[in-house]
This record gives sequence, structure tokens and C-alpha cells, in this order.
Amino acid sequence: MQSAGEFLRDLEDGESGHFLVERREDRAWLCVFPPGRRGRPVRFADVIARLELFQLPTYDRLAIEEIVERADGEFHDVGAWPAPPAVDAEIRVTVSDDEMLASVEILPPRFGGREANAERVRAALLAAGVTHGVDEDQLARIAAGATPAIDESAADAGAPSDAGAPSDAGAPSDEAPDRPRRRALFSIARGTHPGPGRPARIAHKFDPHPRAVPAPAQSESSRVDFRKLNVIQTCQAGDLLAELASGVPGTPGYTVRGRELPARESGEPELLAGANTELSNDGRRLYAKIAGHVRFQNVTSDQRARISVEEVLEVDRVDYSIGHIDFPGTVRIKSEVLDGFEVRAAGDILIEETVGAVRLFAQGDIVLSGGAVLRGEGQIEAQGDVYARFFQDAHVLAQGSIFVEEAAFNSQLTAGGDVVITAGRGELIGGATLAGRSVHANKLGSRIEPLTQITVGITPEAMLRMQALNREYDEKQQVLRRAENHLLQIDEARKRGRKPEPGEEETRAKLGLIVERYRKTLRNLDEQRKRLHNAADPPPDAVIIAEEELFPNVEASFGASVRKYRVEGRSISGRSRFLLEDGRIRLLRQFEL
Repeated sequence: MQSAGEFLRDLEDGESGHFLVERREDRAWLCVFPPGRRGRPVRFADVIARLELFQLPTYDRLAIEEIVERADGEFHDVGAWPAPPAVDAEIRVTVSDDEMLASVEILPPRFGGREANAERVRAALLAAGVTHGVDEDQLARIAAGATPAIDESAADAGAPSDAGAPSDAGAPSDEAPDRPRRRALFSIARGTHPGPGRPARIAHKFDPHPRAVPAPAQSESSRVDFRKLNVIQTCQAGDLLAELASGVPGTPGYTVRGRELPARESGEPELLAGANTELSNDGRRLYAKIAGHVRFQNVTSDQRARISVEEVLEVDRVDYSIGHIDFPGTVRIKSEVLDGFEVRAAGDILIEETVGAVRLFAQGDIVLSGGAVLRGEGQIEAQGDVYARFFQDAHVLAQGSIFVEEAAFNSQLTAGGDVVITAGRGELIGGATLAGRSVHANKLGSRIEPLTQITVGITPEAMLRMQALNREYDEKQQVLRRAENHLLQIDEARKRGRKPEPGEEETRAKLGLIVERYRKTLRNLDEQRKRLHNAADPPPDAVIIAEEELFPNVEASFGASVRKYRVEGRSISGRSRFLLEDGRIRLLRQFEL
């Protein structure tokens, strides 16, 4: 076993520098510790990133840079960090662009602020000019002191989400660190549409929203064919892309602000010719000038659309005769991509066969008609959605959502939106899945009970920052335990009557200082973790669903909370649903839904 002296020398030489951030009497104090002879110093960028996470109002970058450079192990005042003032319940009235829907969002008070009531809601409506179609029942419930449940219709209509709510990151809180600040969201007024009539519209010959979901199966026994997604819609030269269809006016209506809406006239929507397209002489039909990929831009319902046709790069396979691909458009690969190759596209990537250890990066969607067996070596990243038949040992990142037909085995799936595995077998087995909104599969886990970790309600970027803080905490904790063990061995040897060795007293004193310093460091890091957890509340619609079966050893968590729910005992048949209620994870079975 390594001696205490050897441990100290290794620790002093190889220890990396670290820093602490504390709040004292409305001021932020920074302490930077130097590295050992072989250790890594603290980076200025890491300190600034930490201060920005805590949302400090002001700080002196030059002073901080000097403190980082000096790394003297002393605390320095770097700026104001005031305690948060009392925050009254916030009432937000949102009126849709067409003034046909008014929604109210109520964020509860914090730090002793005033509660909301019906009178304040009515005043907020009047201030926003909402006078028509007010739902008096909603106001009556507020007057009775009831907290309205979240109204999904209001959320779908464009009411503000938790993503736009102010954050209390880094500020002291009178609430529990893992207590979410739940919002009350409901529709409060609806306008009266002019009716009935048939408005003028653009009749599209191609789907203007091809990135939605896979086409459904024709029967229960058939599977979804990912090769018929039409995510990449191609046309031939001369194809009709869209045409104008006239409408019939209706009767007048009223907006929530009392503005009269005249009967809709049979006006002409706006049809714009993009690249490689042309309008007919009367301007009512739009045709493709070349063969290529149909793209829609600035589509607003059926009233305005700019349509263009882009050329698509098509190759049979990617191998040594082709090399890596970096194309400023859409890439379609008819067969395979050999291991070790990379494909980048400014548009979409469509591959018709299963891929192995490859690297795929797309600014649009990635569609794998087969699947991916990356063996932990490749990577798949898309700024849009990712579609595949299956994943195995794969690392997949989508800024949008991930759709899988059959199964995902032992994979790292990260999506800013949803992870959906319900088209075929629909199995999510093992690995770690992170989704900003929801995870929905037919089966979660399997009979062999591998650990299947699922986290919803937090963005991938926020999770990465918190994981980095957790790793730093674990590293410091390991050093503390080793120092405590060496100190314990010296004290026990003395109790047995052993004479101190030369230099042992100095070693013991250094170990004591290390233990004290690392305990303080861990307390500081733990406080930072609590503040960050408090600032990362999951959205109210975050959910985990198993349609058919939920197996043991499936671990569910929401947001950055340290709380987790692990399924134990027997598997659960039928539909199961994890959701977050009042800061706690709840599992609802089929008979409870």
C-alpha cells in the first residue's frame, strides 16, 4: 500500500488546481487554488462560465483573470451577489397574434411575495385590452382560492412556457432546493371567428412539414416502413409544386380585444417562387424547373409559402473511392457507409442500409432506413430529428427528436425534444436516455433487467454542465477519503505505542490541513450543485411512458433533481406513466390512468 508520505508527494505534485465560489453578505468571493507540479491550473473560462451560471449582475473580468493567474488560495471579493428581493406572484397575459386566444400564466410568489387573486387577474386582462370572451368560470375558481390545473389547450396555443420564466440560479432560496416552481397555465378568453366560410389557400402538392413523424402502419400486423418517410421529397422538372385555391367569405367575428373581424373575403394567399422554380403566366401555379429536393421556407399555414428545389447529392456507397463527404445540401446514400468514414451535410442525410462505426453530422434530419451498430466508436448528430430502425451501442444526439422503429440497445440517446420508440417492437433496453420533453416506448427495460436510465425535462447542455460539476465533486471526495485514511493510520499506530518516524509529525499536520481544505471545498461544491438543481425545473409536460411493459431496474429522473425512481420487484404489464407532481416522481399504472 502507498505510504502517507508517498501519497502526499503524489497529491502535491499531481493535484489539479480548483476554485471555490461563495456568497457572503451580498458579495461574491472567489478562491483559486494552484495546481501541483504536474497538475492542471484553473482556466479563466471555467471560472467565468460558473459565475454566469449563478447570474451575477456584475463582476470585474480583469480582476478575476488576475486572481486565476495568481492562484494564491485566498478568497477575493469579485462583485455584487445581492439576495433576491421578494417576488410577487407574476401574472402574464398572452394574446395570440390573431387576437383570437388570450392565455394567463401565473407563477407563484417567492421569498414572501404576494399571492395572485381574481382581482389582479382581471386587472391584468384589462391592461392587456382583453374584454371579449372572458371565461368567468376560471375567474371564479381563482376567487375561491383554487389553483387551476395546467390547461394543455392553452399551452398548445402558444402560451409562454417555463423556458421563458426568470431563473433564481445562484440566489438564496427559502424553498427546498429541489422544489420546482410550478406554473398555473390556462386559457382565459377566446375570440369569435368569422364563420363559416372557405378561405383562400395554397394547395400544396408536396408535404410542407415533412419532418413530423413516420407514416403510420396500414394494419396492426404491418410495420412502419422508414424508407417511405418522405423526409426528403424529390420532384422532376416540370412537376406542379403548389397552386392557389380561391375561397368563400364568411360572417364577421370578434377578437378577445373586442375588435370586429370582417367577413373573410376570397383574397389571394402569397405564393413565392424560390430557387429553381417558376410561376405560371397567371401566377396561380408553381412548377419545378429542375429535378431535385423540394424545400419549403416561411410556410405560414396555407397563406404564404416560398418553395424551392435543391439539388441532392446521391451516391451508391461511401468508401475509399469516395472519401469523407461534406456537402452544402442533402445527401442520399443508396447502400452502405464503410466504418471510419464521415458524412456531413448542410441539409439532411438519408442512408438506406445499416451503418457501423461511422460519424454522421447533419444540419437537417438524419434518416437511417436500416439502423446503426456503432460499437461505441461512431457518432450521430443532427440539428433536426433522427430516424432509424434500431440503435445498438450508439451515441446519438438530436437537437429535435429521436424516432426509432424497433429497439435501442445499450445506447446513449440525447434529444432536445422527444425520444419515441413505438412503431415496431418499440423497446428501450439499457443505456442512458436524455430527452428535453418526453420518452415514449412500448417497453422499457427487459427481462434480464439491465440498468436502463431515463432522464427527461432538462436540456442536454444543462445536463453536461451539471455532470462536469458532479465529476469535480467526486474527484475531490476521493482525495479526501485517501487523506483521511492516511491520517487514521498514523493515529492508530500511535495508539498502539509505535514511535513516530522522522518527519511524521509534519506529514500529519499537512494531512490535517488537506482534510480541512477538501471538506470545505466539498461543502462549497455541494452548495453549487443545489443552486443549479434549483434553477433547472423540468417543464410541466415532461413524461416517461411505457405502453406495454415496464421492467425492473428502469431508473427514471426528472430535470437535474437528485431524486430518482427505480422500478423494483416484478415487471408491470399494461400502460405505465412516470410524471412529476409537486416535486416528486410518481408512477401511474394502467388502472390509475
